Amino acid sequence: MNNVFKPTKRNLIILGILILIIYPVYNFNHFRFYYIGHQPHPKYTYPFIPKLRSFSYFDESSLPGYSVSTNSDISQNYTVIKKNNIVKKGDLIRISSQEIEYFSDKDDENDFTDEKPKQLVEWALVDNESGKITSVYDNVSGKDIHQRKMKPEIYTALNQLEQTISNARRPLINLQWLYNIFH
Repeated sequence: MNNVFKPTKRNLIILGILILIIYPVYNFNHFRFYYIGHQPHPKYTYPFIPKLRSFSYFDESSLPGYSVSTNSDISQNYTVIKKNNIVKKGDLIRISSQEIEYFSDKDDENDFTDEKPKQLVEWALVDNESGKITSVYDNVSGKDIHQRKMKPEIYTALNQLEQTISNARRPLINLQWLYNIFH
């Protein structure tokens, strides 16, 4: 029994290898918001959006000013992020792993009947891999529009959310280079 804990060269090498394997896994999981926010990506792409699918638990304290909830469908749990007062008082943006919805009135989000349709102004689909906005539907005109013609306020809201994620807690040892290799 004493030989197991004896600091031999072999035991120190095994301990070092275990630390090299376990620490990055812990680091990526614990500081995922920081790494996602600092991942290089083209303009008009939001790589954090598809990642919301894999977050069954999302620490709301990482996103001050945002409402975070976990929803589920038949196959999995996913995170939904909401923020009020984006363009005007009382409006709402809702972001999930595949879509972005902008409501002119936050009360319309849950009111979905034929008699009083939602005041959904714009709705966008997001690519599951890259986070690129693939299509945008303008509910006011009833037409699909080009992604760059989406309300600039929505892009501003997405950029603000991305900045908030980027400012999340920082790891002691920054492994961004390794995270970028895997993601």
